[in-house]
Amino acid sequence: TASTKKTAKKPMTINIDKQQKMADMRGTPSDHGVHDFTSIPRKLDMAFVKFETDAVLRPTSIEVGETWRMIRYLSMSEPIMEPVNLESRKSERNKALDLLDALSRSGSLPISAGELHVIVAVTHCFDKSVTEAVIQANVNPIEKLEKSMLIVTACIHNVKPAGLVKGTSQLESVMLHSPDLFHM
Repeated sequence: TASTKKTAKKPMTINIDKQQKMADMRGTPSDHGVHDFTSIPRKLDMAFVKFETDAVLRPTSIEVGETWRMIRYLSMSEPIMEPVNLESRKSERNKALDLLDALSRSGSLPISAGELHVIVAVTHCFDKSVTEAVIQANVNPIEKLEKSMLIVTACIHNVKPAGLVKGTSQLESVMLHSPDLFHM
């Protein structure tokens, strides 16, 4: 059963030993096998201020709708889609947490093969249309997007931008239009 005691919220962490070993081989900084997902928005904000001189990246909030649907499969039959109200969502969440608690023996057993999906949304804003940017301002919008994507990806995966770009010719190209990124 779910505990009714209220406890202080801890940052959500997950053990990523395998991924960390691979990252260590790439020469990226070590975080001792634990990644604090709650720090990602702060890291992104700091990187946006430091590297995005045009201030084109904006944080984006994702709001879930009121109507949710649950899809169930009973053996080999067709999927059954059911609406899920607020009370059902709470009940299903509690069932999932109870199962996780039972499988990990209240956290005493590690879960070595789990997945956690985190959605991070950022909006890249343009002052001008693509045509105006290219013709009037002589700016390549693809280079601006590429820089934004490298900033976001480097922060989320805790790697240097140079490790994200494949091929020396592509790396040289990115370094020409975004040299500041390679001093992260």
